[in-house]
Amino acid sequence: EDAFRDFKKMDVFYTMLWVGFFQTVISVLFLPFNSFQFLGSQAIPMRELPRALFDGGKCLYGINSISNKCYLFDPIEDWPPCDTCNNAWSTVCVYIVVNIAFNIFAILMIREGSASLYIIIMTLRLPLG
Repeated sequence: EDAFRDFKKMDVFYTMLWVGFFQTVISVLFLPFNSFQFLGSQAIPMRELPRALFDGGKCLYGINSISNKCYLFDPIEDWPPCDTCNNAWSTVCVYIVVNIAFNIFAILMIREGSASLYIIIMTLRLPLG
């Protein structure tokens, strides 16, 4: 809180730029943790991580990666669920817009109010979410 006292003119978007940069760097550094065995069936072997990222990028553009020997509604033993990537971009865009708005309001609340006010409001908001 004391750190922001001298920065009443702090640019919210510049701050978000740095937050996004560090989130990206930290996410890339922690990417190998997805291959830990304690994740069970959700673990992705290290050698398959690049392919999973590539398939995720294709899904963002509406291209299904898993369409053979898969199930759509009722689970079939040893078969993965089929991809349903139609309009995946809209879900991602809505998430991005909501996340950016949330971060802007959080930074403004800390800048204009206080970190204590932010913690109190987030605590009160928790039961509503």
